[in-house]
This record gives sequence, structure tokens and C-alpha cells, in this order.
Amino acid sequence: MNTAFIAVLLMSATGSLLVLCLALLRPLTAKTLTATWHYRMYLFVVLFLLVPVGIVGGNLFSTIPNTTNQGLPNVPAILNDMITVQQTDRLPPQTGQALPQTEPTALTLAAPVTTVFILKTVLSFLPLIWLAGVFVFIILHGIQFVRFRRKILGTSLQIDDPGTLLALKNLMTEMGIKGKLQLLSNTIIKTPMLAGLFKTLLILPEVAMSERELNVILKHELIHFKRRDLWVKSLTLAANAIHWFNPAAYRLTKNIDTFCELSCDEQVVSDMNREERQFYGETILNVLCRVIHQHSGMYATLAESKKGMERRLTHMMNVKNTSKPMVIISFMIAAALCFTGLATASVMNAAGEEKSSVGESNTPDDTYAGGNYLWPLTGYHVISAEYGSRMHPVEKAMVFHDGIDIPAPGGTPLLAANTGKIVEKGKNVTDGYYVILDHGNGQKTFYAHLSGYAESLANDDTVQQGDIIGYVGKTGDATGNHLHFGLTVDGEYIDPMSVFTQEN
Repeated sequence: MNTAFIAVLLMSATGSLLVLCLALLRPLTAKTLTATWHYRMYLFVVLFLLVPVGIVGGNLFSTIPNTTNQGLPNVPAILNDMITVQQTDRLPPQTGQALPQTEPTALTLAAPVTTVFILKTVLSFLPLIWLAGVFVFIILHGIQFVRFRRKILGTSLQIDDPGTLLALKNLMTEMGIKGKLQLLSNTIIKTPMLAGLFKTLLILPEVAMSERELNVILKHELIHFKRRDLWVKSLTLAANAIHWFNPAAYRLTKNIDTFCELSCDEQVVSDMNREERQFYGETILNVLCRVIHQHSGMYATLAESKKGMERRLTHMMNVKNTSKPMVIISFMIAAALCFTGLATASVMNAAGEEKSSVGESNTPDDTYAGGNYLWPLTGYHVISAEYGSRMHPVEKAMVFHDGIDIPAPGGTPLLAANTGKIVEKGKNVTDGYYVILDHGNGQKTFYAHLSGYAESLANDDTVQQGDIIGYVGKTGDATGNHLHFGLTVDGEYIDPMSVFTQEN
């Protein structure tokens, strides 16, 4: 879920930038480019909000920043890197050769440890808060839709008038529309509307209309049906649900609704003369006037406000065929917006990857060992404490955990993760019984909290990968039976999970 949350944040930022760009261009494009162009550009933004579009052409967005094991489990890397703690929860062995250990390379933390822990905890809950918001958005709109559908279906009547049905059939044939539409009439809606994705209903207000008025009204709704505008609005609503926290998503939804109607008007009047366009506008006004005293509600699809109607009427009267220079300009602006979106997604994704990689380990490269280490406990793969900052179970303070803890029953055989030489075995208050193996090339593994060693195991012995070197216990600073497994390269701890074979 954390990966999805990071992806949503990046997509939301990209979409917001595109909405802003369209808003800044609006004074220019509104006068020179068509409503259909604006409608398609806003649909283009929806694509960026629903899909990590950066994967197209050059793998620009293919890798969402990985989460890191540092900090509380499952905290997104980008958020987790904001806070680090310069403290370790274990002391180096107190006998013989000290196990090399360096402090995590991090910014000095001025706030108290408790404040850091609270802040990290809050950040770790952000993905859950986002997911809860998505569910609330869907539930609220789902309830609204169910109530609307129930009310509409409960108050609608089937239209059986032969003239109306014939007009609908002729227009569908003329416009090359295939599929079925159920024609209904209703007294509570103000204007004609479409409803339903799979079983589409065309609902007309229950008012008297001339044959000419009926034709232009049906043509308007059939264009919506042919363009599948209901599906477009559904996808827009899905984007709004995913990005419920982003004001730009709500503005995008409103703009799509507006330009959906304006672009539909453009198509209706594209082959009309001025007198026919005036009649079309008057038809919309007449329908509204005839139902002015009927029930009002949230069911009208056409603009009802005075300002909205004035904009639509003015627009449809001034629709012109797009000239070739304007077509070229529209393509250039669209290409510029496409490039801006892809470039933004790529840059943000690259920044996220870089930030994530900084927090993943204390060394620049965790893949030095080639993934050839063996899991040290056969049959036990659950990790109770991961590598990274955590709340210490005994000391109750934020500390840096330099390895992984694997719980297992006391006495479980402990296997050498790789062939190496025993450079130290001993006991101290923190680690209990421990063993250190040197594997060459600056690589060492550390096994702690053992209940005992394998028989005849001694310093300077060479053990093979898979040999038993000890047994799980809870000696030292431990609350239960488990193995603490650590890995260092040139004296620096790294995440051991990066070196195990695929079979592990």
C-alpha cells in the first residue's frame, strides 16, 4: 500500500501541474481553440491521475520508490528519510576484537526521541488515511448514486409514443449509433439526461415538445451516448476518488463537466446555420422554462445557472470551423502539455528513487555479495525486527537496529550463512553468546543471543556454508528466543536482506 501511496502522490503532483498549465493558458485558448480541444486536454490530465504514464517511452515512471526497512516497518522511504536517529540499540562485543560499527549517516536530530517517534508514527499512518479517504469518497458518492437511481426509476415512465420512438431510431441510424437505449419520461428532472453505463437510459422531462425540438434534444443526448461521455465522467470520478485530498482533482471534474456540454453543443451545431443555432439555443431555454415550476433537484445535466446558460448560448452561436493554423497550434500545445507531464513524472520519480536509495543502507551498494548467502535458520523465515530505526523493546527508546531478528524455538540449529573463518566467539551483557564469521573481501556476519555453540567450535576454525555453528537462545538483552543476524562490509553495517539467495 505504501508503494501505491507514493505513486498517487507523484501522479497527483503531475496532474496538478497540468491543471495549472491549462488554467494559465485558458485566457488564450478559450478564444482561439474549441471546447472539444479543452475537453480532450482535460481527459488527458485524467490519464495522468489514473495511470503512471511515465512508463510510456523510455521507462520514465517504471519504478515507484521502494519502501525502506529503516524506521517503523512500512513507512514510505521518501517520508522516512525526513527523520533519522543517530543511536544504536546494541553495544559491540566487549571481548576480543570489536565488531566494526559506524553510526548511520544521517542529519543530527534536535528533537527529543519521543517527538521523533510520534512524528514517524504519524507519517506511517498517511497511507492508511489516504485509503480511508478513498473509501469514504466512494461510499458517499455510491449512496448518492443509489438514491438518485432509485428515485429516477421509481418516478419514470416508459415512452411508447410511436413518433418519439421513430425519431430516436432514425437519428441513431443517421448518426451510425449501434446499441440499445431505453427511452423514459420523468417529471422531476429539468432537462434531458443519460443514465447508466451498461444499460443506458435516455430520460426526457415530461413536457410538450415539437418534432423539431425533440430532434435537436435527442441529437444532443445521442452525441453524449456515441462519445461514451458517461464512461468518461465515471473515470473522472474514479480519479477524483483516488486524489480526494487534491483540490485540483475537484477543479478538473468541474471543468470536464463544463467542456463536455460545450463540446457536445459544438458537434450539434457544427453543420447548422445561424437561424438553426438560434433555434437550438431557444429549445434549451424553452425546456427549462416549461419545467420551472416542477420539482428541482440534482438530476439535470444541462447548465441551469444564468451565467452557465449565457456561456453556452454565446459559445454555440460563435462556433466556427477550425482553421489549419489553429489546428497546428492546438497540436503544438497538446504536445507541450504531454511533454510537460511526462517530464514531470520522470523527474519526480527519479528524485524519489534517489531519496529512497539514500535511506536503504549505510553503504552505496548493497548488492556486493551477489546474493549468495544462505538463510541461517531452516524453516523459520518470519522477521520480528527489521534492519533500521525502531523502538527498542527493552529500553523503550528509538534506536538503530543493525541487523534482523528471526524468532525460533530455543535450541534450533544455527547455520553459517556463508563459508568463513571464526574470528571471534564470546559473551557479553547485550548480545549474550555471539559468533563472528569473516568471509573475506571485507564481509563479516554476526550471530547473537545464542544458547550455545556447536561442539568443538573454536576461534580461527573455518566453517562451510550450511555448517551448524550454534543454537538459538535468548541470552543477553533479549525478550525471547531469537537470532540476531548482522552483516558488515568494510566495517559498515548493511541490510542483510539484500544478500540472500532467491531460494531463501
